[in-house]
Amino acid sequence: MPCPSGARWQILSRRQALSILASAGVGAAFGGCGATRPPYGGPSPALRSTPEPSPTVLGGLAGYPSTTAATVAATPIPPTFTPTPVPRTLTIWTARTDSPWLKALEDSASLLTSKRPYIKVSVSGGHADFGKTVEDFGTLQVPDVIEPGDLVPFAARSLVQVLDHLLTSDTVDASNYLPAMWANGAWREKTYGIPALDHGAELGLVWNTSLTATAFAPRTWSDLYVFGRQLTTRDASGAIQTLGFDPLDGVGGILDTVRDVTGQNWFDASTNRVILDNPVYRGFIDGILAFYKAVGIEQILTFRQANRPLTNSEQSAVNVGRQVAILNGYWSVAEVEQLARDRSWKFDTPGRPR
Repeated sequence: MPCPSGARWQILSRRQALSILASAGVGAAFGGCGATRPPYGGPSPALRSTPEPSPTVLGGLAGYPSTTAATVAATPIPPTFTPTPVPRTLTIWTARTDSPWLKALEDSASLLTSKRPYIKVSVSGGHADFGKTVEDFGTLQVPDVIEPGDLVPFAARSLVQVLDHLLTSDTVDASNYLPAMWANGAWREKTYGIPALDHGAELGLVWNTSLTATAFAPRTWSDLYVFGRQLTTRDASGAIQTLGFDPLDGVGGILDTVRDVTGQNWFDASTNRVILDNPVYRGFIDGILAFYKAVGIEQILTFRQANRPLTNSEQSAVNVGRQVAILNGYWSVAEVEQLARDRSWKFDTPGRPR
C-alpha cells in the first residue's frame, strides 16, 4: 500500500499498527479495551470466543468523502482512490473520554507523524452514541478512524470499508498477529479492521494461591464447583467468611462465557437468530443453581452485602482476601496486584476452564 509520498510502508508489528492511519482510508477502531464493566448482576460487555488477548482494531469507514490517501465509497457512489493534497489532518473518534486513553491514542499516532511531518492527527473523545455517529456520517462529518467498541453494527450497515485490498505483507502483515487477535477485525470472512491495542486474556481464572493450600488447581468447569465448595469457609454461625468461587462474579454471567465453556454458540449468524433455550444451556444453568444451593443462596447474598464483586475496588472480595477465585480476565490481574490488601498474597491464573 503506497503512502502519500510514494514510498512504501515498512512491515509493522501489532504495537505499531496505528501508524497505518494515513493509508488505510477512513478507519474504525474496535475492541474490549474501551468497554466499561458493569456492577454485579448487570449486563457486561460481550467477549470473544477465545482466551487469547483481545485487541482494539482499526478498520475503514465507507461511503463518505475523506481526507485520506484512499477512500471507498458505498453504493450508489462508485469507489474512488484519489489522493488528497498535503498537509493533511487525520481525525480519530473514540467513545472514551478519560485522559489516559486519549493520550495513549495520541502517543500511538505520533509513530506516524514523527516520520511524516506533513500529517497531523486529531483525537476526539465522547463518540459513544451509535445513532449520533450514524447521523454525523449522514451529514458527511466523518472521522478517519473511529473506536466505537463493536465492529458488527458498523460493518452490517456498510459504514466500514473492507480493508483486504489495502493490506499486504508490505503494509500490515497478518502473520505478525495471533490468529484469534486478527480475527477480531473480521466479519463474514472479510477484514474490516486490524489490531491496534491488546491486553490480557478475556476469560481466565484468577485465584489467590495463598488461600488454596487444601485445594487442587481446577482444570474443568466441574472442577471449579468442587474447588469453590472446598475453599469456602464459615464461622460458627454458618456465615461465609471466605467464598471459594462465585460462578456469576466477573464475566461468569455473560452469554459469551456460557458459549466458551459449553462450546454451544448462542447466536446463529446464518439465520440471525439468538438460541438460548437448548439442553446445553439449561444444563449449565442447572449446574450454577446446584452450586449455589450447596453453598447456601442466602449465605452468599449476605456475603455479597459486605464484600463487593469484581476486582476494580479496594473493597472487592478478592482484593480483601474474602474470595479465593474469580472468572474474569481483562484488567483483573493488574488490579489485584495493585489493590490486594496483603502484599504477601500470591495470585495465579491456572488457565481457562473447559
